[in-house]
Amino acid sequence: MIVAAPSAEVGAAPISLAEAGANTIQDVVSCPGTDTCSLSITSSRGLAAVLREAILRGSLYADPLVRQIRIRISGCLNSCGQHHIADIGFHGCAVHNNGRLLPAFQLLVGGAGSGEGVIAQPVMKVAARCVPEAFGELIAHYVDERRTGEPFAEYVRRVGVAHIRSVLAEFREMPAFNEDPMAYVDWGAYKLFSLEDRGEGECAV
Repeated sequence: MIVAAPSAEVGAAPISLAEAGANTIQDVVSCPGTDTCSLSITSSRGLAAVLREAILRGSLYADPLVRQIRIRISGCLNSCGQHHIADIGFHGCAVHNNGRLLPAFQLLVGGAGSGEGVIAQPVMKVAARCVPEAFGELIAHYVDERRTGEPFAEYVRRVGVAHIRSVLAEFREMPAFNEDPMAYVDWGAYKLFSLEDRGEGECAV
């Protein structure tokens, strides 16, 4: 049997799949979300893209310990994005605020998929459009408050979820529609958030 030599055009780079940063904080994992799954509540892919852009721009994310942080996002509670085993996880949800519905994400911290595994603990629900700012605040507090050489997971165990909840307290309140109407539009969407078109998803049996 004659095997042809591989073409120089074959590989990850020519199809834009050879970007740097695998297994670092910029390697954000998400499920398909509302792009293809009708069970999804929010746009997990949309949030993943926005967070990755912020990470690539921000100077804090070059910190070696920060680069070790793993982010995982699911568009709903089903955890197809495995948010429950992330250092920082998010799962989509909907929040009623003064008679209107807005897209949000439950923030979780301290999960791990290695060893015996650790389930991430819920911190609070954050409006989808406010997640990048809340995420940045969380990273900044970690950098300021960690001990020398302390990974994020150990930092979470030491300070506790109640402390993280307190430093992110400003994000607990959902934006009012008349002050920030875009908070009621999901990432990548062009209309007000609604659950009316949700139904059986790609993972349903």
